[in-house]
Amino acid sequence: MRELTKVFSKTPAVSPKQALDGFNMLVSAYQEYGIVREQHQTERTRIQANKEIELARLHHQAELLESYLKKEFKQQNETIDKMFERLDRGIEENNPQLIALAMQNIENIVKSSPLKEALQIVSDISDPNVKSIQF
Repeated sequence: MRELTKVFSKTPAVSPKQALDGFNMLVSAYQEYGIVREQHQTERTRIQANKEIELARLHHQAELLESYLKKEFKQQNETIDKMFERLDRGIEENNPQLIALAMQNIENIVKSSPLKEALQIVSDISDPNVKSIQF
């Protein structure tokens, strides 16, 4: 406490007008701080709301893409299984035409990847002008 008294005893005398001006500056700075704090809180709230919207949109997009890929790979796997069954039958029956047809179909299936179409779906998902996606 003595040290504080020493500090204040060394400061020059302040007129009442200077004290009032200093106090008014403090009040003004505090009011400005309140305004800025409220603006920042509003901005944080807006950012959080946008974050939630974007996360929900991304989650929906991921579900849609997952559904598409599961469906496409399931269909592709079923088709490949059928082609291998035909290939096995062609081998068992010694049928070169059936073997060639099964091999050609397997090759065509392998060449066409669901991932190519998935790129288009991802693009469509991100396009606000696309109203529906069929697969």
